[in-house]
Amino acid sequence: MRRLNKFMSTAKEVAESFGVNPITVYRWKKRLLGKEYPMSKRRRGKAKDVDHEDVEALRAEVQSLREEQKKLKEERYWLQLEVDVLTVTAEILKKGRAPIPRS
Repeated sequence: MRRLNKFMSTAKEVAESFGVNPITVYRWKKRLLGKEYPMSKRRRGKAKDVDHEDVEALRAEVQSLREEQKKLKEERYWLQLEVDVLTVTAEILKKGRAPIPRS
């Protein structure tokens, strides 16, 4: 992130290069750099001295995080389904109206 700051790129340009929202770039910057670099500093110009290895590492990390997010969303879906089934089952058992199994 420090190198991205040195590139003299706007948040929009950085966000587009990583396929994320510019707000995400600001959050990364705040999380990684703290208040050391105020968000109000705007630097314009073309990227200079780009370390392509760092850029590729960040792109790989973004992709990895997207895959993890997808897996977590799917896991959340199945866990919520399980909670819903258990809730309905508990309600049925409370009422004493358990369904009669058919053979």
